[in-house]
Amino acid sequence: MNITVIGIGKLGLGFALLLEKYGYNVCGVDIFPDYVKSINDKSLVSTEPGYNELLANSKNLHATMSFDEGVDFSDLIFIIVQTPNSGGEKFYDHNILSGVLSKINKLKAKNKNIIIGCTVMPKYIDEVGLLLLEDTENCHLSYNPEFVAQGDIVYGFENPDIILVGTHNRGLESILKPIYTNMSKSNPKFCFMKPIDAEIVKISLNGFITTKLSYANMISDLCDNLTADKHTVLNAIGSDSRIGNKYFRPGNSFGGPCFPRDTRALKQLMDQNGINSSLLYATTKYNEEHIIFQAKQLLEEDRDIYVIENVCYKDNSVIPLIEESAKLKIAKQLVLYGKTVIIKDTLTIINEVKKEFGTIFKYEIVGSTSTQSNFEKHMNVGIIDQVIPDIQEVYKYWNDRPCNIRHSNKEIGTKEYFEEVTLRKYFVESHILDFAEFAKYNNKKVLEVGCGIGTAAQSFIENGAIYTGIDLSNKSIDIANQRLEVFALKGKIYQANIEVLCDITSNTDIGTFDLVYSFGVLHHTPNTEIAIQNCWNMLKPGGEFKLMMYAKNSLKYFEINEGLDQYEAQNGVPIANVYTHDDIHILLKNFKDIRIKQTHIFQYKIEEYKNYIYKKKEYFDTMPLELFQCMEKNLGWHLCVTCVK
Repeated sequence: MNITVIGIGKLGLGFALLLEKYGYNVCGVDIFPDYVKSINDKSLVSTEPGYNELLANSKNLHATMSFDEGVDFSDLIFIIVQTPNSGGEKFYDHNILSGVLSKINKLKAKNKNIIIGCTVMPKYIDEVGLLLLEDTENCHLSYNPEFVAQGDIVYGFENPDIILVGTHNRGLESILKPIYTNMSKSNPKFCFMKPIDAEIVKISLNGFITTKLSYANMISDLCDNLTADKHTVLNAIGSDSRIGNKYFRPGNSFGGPCFPRDTRALKQLMDQNGINSSLLYATTKYNEEHIIFQAKQLLEEDRDIYVIENVCYKDNSVIPLIEESAKLKIAKQLVLYGKTVIIKDTLTIINEVKKEFGTIFKYEIVGSTSTQSNFEKHMNVGIIDQVIPDIQEVYKYWNDRPCNIRHSNKEIGTKEYFEEVTLRKYFVESHILDFAEFAKYNNKKVLEVGCGIGTAAQSFIENGAIYTGIDLSNKSIDIANQRLEVFALKGKIYQANIEVLCDITSNTDIGTFDLVYSFGVLHHTPNTEIAIQNCWNMLKPGGEFKLMMYAKNSLKYFEINEGLDQYEAQNGVPIANVYTHDDIHILLKNFKDIRIKQTHIFQYKIEEYKNYIYKKKEYFDTMPLELFQCMEKNLGWHLCVTCVK
C-alpha cells in the first residue's frame, strides 16, 4: 500500500519512518531541498530516539519536494505540518495547513482520503478545510491528530492509548484501523466520530491532564505544609479507579510545547462560546503558584548558591526542549530573591538556556563537547567556554564590522556609498518600509536603539522626525554622522549601551519619546530584558515601541541548525537570540497592544549576493509568489513587533 505524508519534520518523519517499517511504501513531501536530500541519501542525523536506526534500515521511503508527485503517489494522504500558536481569535495559525489544502484542490485530485494530523481549533475541518476542497465527493477530509511528545515520538506512535479520528467518510475506518493495528504494540481504543467531536477531544484531553497535574501539585503542596507524606497521599488517591495514578504524583509544574498551549486554546474556546472557563484559569494559575511554592521551599535552605541540573521541561529528555521548563522558572525565582543559580547541563541545553535567560544564571557544562549540535557549530550563540559574552565582546564584534557596511563597495562616507547602501538595504528587506512607517513620525520624537551606519536615521529625518540615535559601536556612529553631514540632515547620534540607563539619559530626557525603534539589535544584547525595560523608560505614555527580533520557528533557524549556508551577522556573532511569539509576549509583558508580523526569507544565492548580484536560489525562483508569501508569514526570520506603553 502506498501512503503519502506531507510535512516530514520531527513528527511527520517519525510517522513516515514507522509506516515504512511496518510494510508500507511511503512518499514524504517537504520544502527544504537539503533536508529532503539528507533523508534520501540517509545522511540525516537526528537526536530523536530511534530515528537514525529507522532511516538507516528503510527501503521503501523516499522524500520529495514535488507536491504533485506526493499527491499522485497515493490515495491516502496524511498532512502533518506546523499549526503554531500565533494568538488571535483562532489561537492556532492554520495558514500552512490551509495552503496545503489549497494546493491539493488546484491539482483537482480525485478519490483521495486526506487526513489532517496536526492540531487545529474546533470547526476547522467543517468550516475551513472542506471549503478549500471543492470536490468533496471525490476527496474526503478527515482529522486524525497524534498524541506523541518529542523525545518519545517512536514509542508514542507504537504504544497509543487511543486512535482518534474525526470524519464524515464511513469507509475510512476500514482503511485506517488495519494500519494502526499493524503499527501498534499496545491495544488502542479506536474512536471514530464527527470532525467537530474529534477536534474538541484533542484539546480537551490535554486540558484535563493539566488540570489533573495542577490538582496533584496542589495536594502535594498541602502535604508539605502539614508534614504529611505527599507520595503516600497521592498514590492512595490515584488508586481509586475513577482517578488513576497516571499523571497524578508529586512533581513539577507542567510545561513543554503542548500542555500549556492546548490548555490556553481550550480556555479561549470556552470564552468565545460563553462557557465559564474559570476551572482552566485556575489550572494555569496554580501551575505558576506551584513554581513559587517550590522556590520558597528551596529558599528555606538559606544557601547563597543553588545548582539546578537537567533543566529540560521533561526529566531525562534527550531533546533540548526547555519551553515552559519548571526548573528554569524556579531558578529564575531564586535569582529574583538575590541568589546565585548555576545551571548544570549538557552543552546543547546550556546554549538553549543562554538564548532565553542570558547572564542571569551561571553555567556549568557536563558531558563531552563532541556532542555539540550543528546549531552551535554554525551559529555561535553563547561562548562554548561556559562564559556568556559580555558587552565588551559585543562591542568589539560590531565595531570591527558595523552592520550593513558591506552593502556597497564604493568609498565609505561618500554620497554614492550611502545611496547604494540604502537602495540595497530596502531592496533585500523591503518589509522595513511598511514596518517602520517613517512618514508617520513627522514632527515626532524618535529614539533609534542601534542606529548602525544611519540608514534608518536618514529615512526618519527626511520624513520630518526629531531624531536621536544611539549605538554601541563608535565606528558605526562615525559613519552615521558622516551620512548626516553628506545629506545636510539634522539629528543627534550618541555612543551608549542600551543596558545602562544612565548611558542614554546623559544625552536624552527619560520618558519623552513618541517612538523607540530598534531593528535587529536587541537580540544581540547580553541582557535583553534590561534593554527592553530601558526602552520602556524612554517612552512617554502612549508611545510606540517597534523592534525586530529573530524568529525561532523559521526557515533560517532550521538552516542554521542543519549546518547549511549562512550569511551576514549569523556567523561568529557573540550573541544572537531567537524567539517564539510567546517569548515576545513575555519579554514585552509591560506593554500593551502587542502586534507581531513574521516575515523575510532571504531568497538569494549567497556568493552572487556578496557580489551584488541578486540571483534567487532555484527553488525560490520557481516558487509561486503566493506560496513564498505564505512561507514568509509562517517561517520568516524576522519578527516585526509593534506595541504601546
